[in-house]
Amino acid sequence: MDKEKEIKRIQEIIKTIPAIKTILKVGGGWNEIKFLCEPLEMDDTAFREKPHISDYLLDENYWKEKLKKVKKKKPKKLLTVIVNVNLEYTFEAKNADDAIEQAENVELPKQYVEDSFEAVKVIDENDEVVD
Repeated sequence: MDKEKEIKRIQEIIKTIPAIKTILKVGGGWNEIKFLCEPLEMDDTAFREKPHISDYLLDENYWKEKLKKVKKKKPKKLLTVIVNVNLEYTFEAKNADDAIEQAENVELPKQYVEDSFEAVKVIDENDEVVD
């Protein structure tokens, strides 16, 4: 999920928590709160099976901390690693080293297994070489 969508989702969760808690306080269960929870992806199995006011998903401080972390997160770039066996791998990565590390973990197709793997260059979405 991209950063802006995740920020919006968490902000919506924080606004919705009081309504969910109110429904649970009067004896409501999953069927009564799912219309609020599912659109916000607040539907892990344990919560669905036994929703409770003290669940971490209903802890506003948990979501506020998560929101801070998401806001601080640096966006990743889409980088393509070109390797010596004439293959290209594209990854979301912070930098060229991160992209190369991800490429090194990709299993090469059988016909290339005997060749040694070496990253030749890394390019960004504009086909510019990244150092």
